Amino acid sequence: MINENIKNNHIVDLYNRYPVDNMPITFDKEGNPLSLFKDDFWDLSAVQLGYSYTSVLDFTKERTSLNSDSIYHIKLIIYYELFCAKKRKDTLSFRTIIAKYNRYRHIAITFQGSDSSFLNMRKNGIAQQKFLSYLSLNKQLTIKYYANACQVVNAVGAFFGIEGFGCDDQLINKILKLSEKALATVKQTILIPSRIYYEFIRSGLNVFEKFNNSLDSLRNVFLNG
Repeated sequence: MINENIKNNHIVDLYNRYPVDNMPITFDKEGNPLSLFKDDFWDLSAVQLGYSYTSVLDFTKERTSLNSDSIYHIKLIIYYELFCAKKRKDTLSFRTIIAKYNRYRHIAITFQGSDSSFLNMRKNGIAQQKFLSYLSLNKQLTIKYYANACQVVNAVGAFFGIEGFGCDDQLINKILKLSEKALATVKQTILIPSRIYYEFIRSGLNVFEKFNNSLDSLRNVFLNG
């Protein structure tokens, strides 16, 4: 759930302006900033519900494998999700945020280039095909999540007035068509019971044993007719 300290202390500028580096992202119980927009690590313990192995979003180059432009834009997208989205839910847990973060990072890695990944989505047809191929192997719900992620990326570009940010409608439509064709669950590998494996191995060993016992007779047949 969005911490009350965030609601009460965080005044969001909704006039399409970028957040300044010192913009607080989260606060502690006393109302002191825990994380600033410029930080490489955002402490989101204020929105953590239940157990999680971490409550920190890591925006370092080592963790994301992205350039500084792409990292900045991922921060901007998460910032938009937290504070600017018109349809933002009152409850947004850390687990939801980290899932969104991972999807945006995957998109950024797929479309990464010399500048921001999110400025390459319309230009790189090869990356688009790679992205669609990846999605085609996933279940329906996962594909829909990525379709929503692409729509949010486009909304961020429109909100902050970033020209060429995000993907075109054609790519989103292709993703939605994939979700229509996808199964509700991904087919699992058929598991063969260990009992059947045992019977197969045992019968195979019997065959090899009979063959081994007959080697002398077979040799005589081939050598002497």
